Amino acid sequence: MILQTFQIPKSSGPEEELYYRRKGTVQPAETGILLEEGCILDTDTYMNILDVAAWKKYTAVSELYLDIVLSGTGKLLIFLEEENNDRMVLSELDFSEEKKRTCSFRINKEIKTGFIFFSLKALKATYLYKACYRSEEDMTNEVYLSLIICTYKRQQQLEKNMQVLMQSRFFTKNSRQYGHLFLRIVDNASEIKCGSRNFVRIYHNENTGGSGGFSRGIQETENELEEYPATHLLLSDDDVEISEESLYRLYALLSLMKPEYHRETISGRMFRMDHKEIQYTALEIWNRGDIRHIGWNQNMTVKENLWTMNQNQRGEYSGWWFACFPLISVKGQLPLPFFLHCDDVEYGLRQGGEPIILNGIQVWHETYENRQNPILAYYDMRNSQIVNAMYDYLPEKEQMLKDWFHKISCAHQKEDYETEYMLIKGMRDYCRGYEWFMKADVSKIHKILQRKRFLIKWKNKILWRYVYVLLNRENDNVRQTYREKNCKGSK
Repeated sequence: MILQTFQIPKSSGPEEELYYRRKGTVQPAETGILLEEGCILDTDTYMNILDVAAWKKYTAVSELYLDIVLSGTGKLLIFLEEENNDRMVLSELDFSEEKKRTCSFRINKEIKTGFIFFSLKALKATYLYKACYRSEEDMTNEVYLSLIICTYKRQQQLEKNMQVLMQSRFFTKNSRQYGHLFLRIVDNASEIKCGSRNFVRIYHNENTGGSGGFSRGIQETENELEEYPATHLLLSDDDVEISEESLYRLYALLSLMKPEYHRETISGRMFRMDHKEIQYTALEIWNRGDIRHIGWNQNMTVKENLWTMNQNQRGEYSGWWFACFPLISVKGQLPLPFFLHCDDVEYGLRQGGEPIILNGIQVWHETYENRQNPILAYYDMRNSQIVNAMYDYLPEKEQMLKDWFHKISCAHQKEDYETEYMLIKGMRDYCRGYEWFMKADVSKIHKILQRKRFLIKWKNKILWRYVYVLLNRENDNVRQTYREKNCKGSK
């Protein structure tokens, strides 16, 4: 079974070294890549190394092979590299071929750690058609992905991703992946024409935010299991840039996964859309709402950043830009109605375990510092308090009041009265308790938040005092309403 395929960048920008390092000139083409005479191409990179330790930890692979198809004249070297930068040549080949030649190299099964990669030197013009790492083992698990995309007025990027998906092997007859991915698009704006075709369905949905949209997709997956089997849910935002290879590697990982990891979440990394070589985050640590990112803002063209890239390092949950959950673990469980923000946090904390990360499984996404607005401040305030209360992460009442007052004071000093209002209202709605939260009309609340407000500076002066007194008086009771509904024990 193919584990991963040699990837070529779409451009020659800074992100090129996510794929290969080169001395000399290369010319990417549709069917491969041309190395001009004298060029040396190394694949000890984020996208193209094979992390032996990760594949052997999580899957049943034992015998590994590297298959390469090339033509031209040159020298091929296959390396094993350990973390101390010790390199060992596993195989080498001098070649001079006018026509395509397929070369297959067996990797000693006694190798348990380190990175495998290849280096290609063109003595004359050389064409690399393709290369892949594969295992002798075939799939040990039957895998069917239900890919759920929740969208709201972002049709342009959605169509780009749909085009990528439709061209993939999941939608190509006679490929082994055909029929193993079902695409469910939940349109919260109800603007995309409803309909269905082979392994694709579009649903119109009330604007219930990301949590409501993903909940609808999960429910539809479970309702249609007899007609369209699913073993895993894959949740993805509508504004990411996705690649076929991420889906292929995910499919291979799940197909060969050892039984002890069958209940774990697979987390796709988030790379920056504005600097595509930068990993924004690999995994998330909630940290009581002061979120910590594993591998935060790392330049993944830097070799030193690769050695620990597939290690969890205390990560708790996966962001829903690309998060894969085994249905056996989450069946019957829906996200809480947060509308926006913290739905992925609570759902991930509820699942527990240690999410798995693997190089090459990622998306590109706009970072959150570029997406802030007053309404998001409401959801951040309300929802983070709810999560902390449910999982008993809230600080003592005095510290909680102090932290909240500091935030609204900062907004007030900046004369950002809209954000100040949203922070006050977010805390006010948290104080209403769990029963109100679960029964609230999330679409109506969002519409109210979008209304224009007048004399807001003076309203804030009164409202924050009221909420301060309310929180000071009712804090213990409010906490208890959420703590009693901690969903973690419902698995």
